[in-house]
Amino acid sequence: MAAQDQAEPALDELTDKLSDPVEQDKMASMVDAMGEVLLQMPVGPLLDAAAKLPGADMPEMDRDATMRDLAGPDADELPGQLSSKVPMMMGMLSEMIKGLDAMRPALEDMGKQMQERIESPAQS
Repeated sequence: MAAQDQAEPALDELTDKLSDPVEQDKMASMVDAMGEVLLQMPVGPLLDAAAKLPGADMPEMDRDATMRDLAGPDADELPGQLSSKVPMMMGMLSEMIKGLDAMRPALEDMGKQMQERIESPAQS
């Protein structure tokens, strides 16, 4: 039970952070910044790495192209579209964790039952 007692405050802290609007805004800003950086990433090194995979059949591409070039004309909208969904996704994750935590006793009981059946000799 000691491990569960330690896990509960950690889970509570995690779910609190995931549902905190300030934390959600921080994460949305990070996702937006990461999206911008990724769009600037050159594809040449990725093509080199992928070409080394067995059976790789790489398309001809401009080695100086960026991810933005490949994403097309709406590429500039992608980081904003992703970051705008972050608060909702974090809130959903918080609720999923709470749901799984509420199921913990039933899952632990199921695990014990499975262990007992595995360890006991088969009954005819």
